Amino acid sequence: FDRVGVWRNELSFWQDTARKSPGQDKAQLNLGYAYEMAGRFEEAEKAYIAAVSIYPSQEAVSNLDMVREKIGYLKDKR
Repeated sequence: FDRVGVWRNELSFWQDTARKSPGQDKAQLNLGYAYEMAGRFEEAEKAYIAAVSIYPSQEAVSNLDMVREKIGYLKDKR
């Protein structure tokens, strides 16, 4: 019962996982994806940067590039 709050949604799960395993690239990558799906692009960018700094996989670099494009697009619209 103590952990039910962690499982309430994907974002809360990955926030908890990344906080407890900050050196795991997959935790940061999945956290970035959860932020991105929630429309929280600046936070997604930070998580993707953390993932790339741990292990620069093609997936992490690609996700970082894509979220930066979204951030740039939104800034251009303002």
